[in-house]
Amino acid sequence: MNLWYEFIYTVRLIGKKPGFVILCTLVVALGYAISIPLYTLGKNIAYAPLPFPEGDKFVQFDQIDTTTNRALFTPSFDQFQFNVIAESATSFKHLGAYRDIGAAFNDGDVTQQFVATALTAEALSITAATPILGRLLRVEDDLSGAEPVVLLGYNVWQSYY
Repeated sequence: MNLWYEFIYTVRLIGKKPGFVILCTLVVALGYAISIPLYTLGKNIAYAPLPFPEGDKFVQFDQIDTTTNRALFTPSFDQFQFNVIAESATSFKHLGAYRDIGAAFNDGDVTQQFVATALTAEALSITAATPILGRLLRVEDDLSGAEPVVLLGYNVWQSYY
């Protein structure tokens, strides 16, 4: 068919049912109006680079249960598996590990629960964090039998010290 005849036919159909055309146009416009901000929000939250040097190159590994294809959220950290990965991984500049733990802080009068993170010295060095006071973790702190070391966040330091 000729393009001109197609155009005339389309205009004639729009003239017969203008309410339907307006409704369809509004639905498409609403779809765009909703999907563009959601895409932008999701991109900035899920795929934004982390706020440290080379944060866009950060990779996180999880253990997967092969029977259910879901991540394992085990409370214990398997140091042996981390050591095997660290020895065999050659394509990473740095390799560190962390896990979330519960911690309690007692100042003599009040005990308060916190969500803390147990991490290796290498995991902290990746972020290029610098302490206001004291020192960062060292490789010697990761060794078995080393003295326990605690890094306090700014809010805890302000609240208790």
